[in-house]
Amino acid sequence: MKAMDVLSFAADYASWHYTRALSDIADIWLGFSWFLWHYFSVPLLGRTLFSPWRRLSEAHHKHEKIGEYAGNMVVNSLMRLVGIIARSAVIICGCIAEIACALCALIAFVLWVAAPLVLFVLIAAGLKNLFTFPA
Repeated sequence: MKAMDVLSFAADYASWHYTRALSDIADIWLGFSWFLWHYFSVPLLGRTLFSPWRRLSEAHHKHEKIGEYAGNMVVNSLMRLVGIIARSAVIICGCIAEIACALCALIAFVLWVAAPLVLFVLIAAGLKNLFTFPA
C-alpha cells in the first residue's frame, strides 16, 4: 500500500468520523428518545392525568339520595386520586429514562469524538515504550 493511499484513507475516515457518523449517532439517540417517550406513553398519560383509574367510577342516578350521592363522590374522587398517583409515577419513570438516555448519548458522543485522539496517544506511548531501552 502506498503512503498516499494511507493518507487518503485517513482523511476519508476523519471526514466520515466527524460528519456522517456524528449525524448517525444523533439519529440513533433521537430514535431511542422517541421510543422511550412513547413506551411510557407520556403524552397520553399527561392528557388523561385526572381521569379515574381504569375508568372505575360510580354512576350517578337521577333519583339518588344525598348519602348515595356523597358516597359516589368519595369513590369517584378516590379513583381519580389513584389515577393521578399511578400515572404520575409512570410519567416520572419515563422522564428518568429520557434523562438516562440523554446522559448515555452525551457519553457516547464524547467517547466518539475522543476515540481517534486516544488511539493516537496510545500508539505513540506504545512506540515510545517499544524503542526505549532500559538503562
